[in-house]
Amino acid sequence: MSRPLGTRNPAFEERRRQLAEAAAGALLGPDGGAASFRSLVAATGASASVLQHYFGDYEGLIVAAFTAAHEQGAPYLQVMADPGDLPFTESMTIAAAFLAQGWSMGVGTLQAAGLVHGLGHPKLGPAYVDQLLEPTVQAVEARLGVHRDRGELPAEVDLRFAALSFVSPLFLALMHQGALSGRSCRPLDLEAFAAAQVRAFVQGWGRSGAVQAAR
Repeated sequence: MSRPLGTRNPAFEERRRQLAEAAAGALLGPDGGAASFRSLVAATGASASVLQHYFGDYEGLIVAAFTAAHEQGAPYLQVMADPGDLPFTESMTIAAAFLAQGWSMGVGTLQAAGLVHGLGHPKLGPAYVDQLLEPTVQAVEARLGVHRDRGELPAEVDLRFAALSFVSPLFLALMHQGALSGRSCRPLDLEAFAAAQVRAFVQGWGRSGAVQAAR
């Protein structure tokens, strides 16, 4: 029986997924930020014409790589989104450590590559935000939503504002020390910074009981 008009062979989708994952792996490498179409051709082991067949062009391949990286990171985002039974201060301390651990295991390289490819680009910028940056922020939003429902955050708190204020300083510090090699010219104690950020965040955003626990 023939496929309905306009549908693709399942083998096409599987091959496309494999190629996108290979491209995502290339973005995780030391040259990910400078990855060219030629280098991605080499990383995937496919020809340029094959990649054009599956993705259309270089930009389409990068978007697919961002998407593949997002899908690979989904289980870790689920962990970030769920604080379990942890109290607010302990939960955010673990969240900060989890971000730092992920950063050291390749997330930092991927985020840096996303910024290099996405900054100022009308297609790759939104793709980076949608697939790599916002998912982390949204996972923190979900975590904070649990704490708000428990009464550890004010009922009227804007979870997106809160999540951005938690994640942004940590991302900047990790990028400063890592991809920008700030550790060689302006070293920072990242553990002490994270602890200070958690204290400031809990005291600034939490209800009185959570603030007392953070001191």
